[in-house]
Amino acid sequence: MGKGIRITIAASLFPFLFISTAQSDPASWLSPGSRINPERETPEFLIGSKPLSPTELLGKLLFNSPSLLGEKSIRMGLSCNSCHPAGNRNPQFFIPELSKEAGQVDLTNRFWFEGAEDGKFNPVTIPSLQNLRKLGPFGTIAPKNTITEFTEHVITAEFGGPKPTEFELNALVSYMKRIGDESTGRLSPSPPLNKYLELLIDPIKVKDSNAIQRISGLLREELGRRRGHATNNESYSKIAKQLKTIAQTPDEAPKLLNQLLQAAVDQ
Repeated sequence: MGKGIRITIAASLFPFLFISTAQSDPASWLSPGSRINPERETPEFLIGSKPLSPTELLGKLLFNSPSLLGEKSIRMGLSCNSCHPAGNRNPQFFIPELSKEAGQVDLTNRFWFEGAEDGKFNPVTIPSLQNLRKLGPFGTIAPKNTITEFTEHVITAEFGGPKPTEFELNALVSYMKRIGDESTGRLSPSPPLNKYLELLIDPIKVKDSNAIQRISGLLREELGRRRGHATNNESYSKIAKQLKTIAQTPDEAPKLLNQLLQAAVDQ
C-alpha cells in the first residue's frame, strides 16, 4: 500500500457495514417493477495511464458499496455504481415511487429519510459522472463548488447516509476524478483481487482494528460481486471466510493475509 497511508474508519459506521454484508434479498425492499442496477457490467474508462492507486482502489470499493449511502440503500443493494455504472448514467434505473421515467430519481423524497421530503414529486435525470473533474459547479439539486462538497452532500443530504470520514471522502473523490469516457480515458479491466487485498497491509501493520474491519467488509462485498460473474465461486467463499477471521482475530491477521495474497495472485 502507498507509503505513509494509514486508514482510520469511524466506529459509528460499523452497523451499516454488518448489515451490508448480511443483507436479505434486495428485491424484498423494492417496489414491484423497480430496476436499480444495469443488466450487464459497464466498461470503465480511466483517465491517465497509471493503474488505480491504493487510495483510488479504496474509493472504487466505496463507490460500489451500499454501506456508503446508509441503511435504506443497504437494504436495497443500492450503491453509487447503481445510478452511475462506471461513472456513466444508468438509463434503466426506475423505482415507481421515485421515477417518472426510466433514468430518473427523486432525491428530495421521504423515501430516503424523513428530512429529505420537499413536498413535490420532482425526479431528475441521473447525470453521468464521467470527466467530472472538468465540470462545475457540481450537482443538479443543490450545486456545489467542489467535487468533495458535492459528494458529501449526496451521501448525507440526499441519501441520508452517515457522514463519511475524511479519508473515505478523499478516497471516493480521488477515484471519481479518474473516471473518464471512451474519448478521454483508457479501457480498464477489473483490478486483480490481490491489489484489493493489499489495502489491508498497512492497517494490519499498525493494528488499526477499525480500518481492518471496515476494509474487510468492503472486500467481502467485492467478493460477492465477483461470485455473481464466476463459474466456480468456491474460492471466493473461502477468501470471504478468511477475511472475516482476519477482522475478528488481529493477532492472526498478518499470517492470514499473507496466505490470501499468495492464493489470490491469479484472481
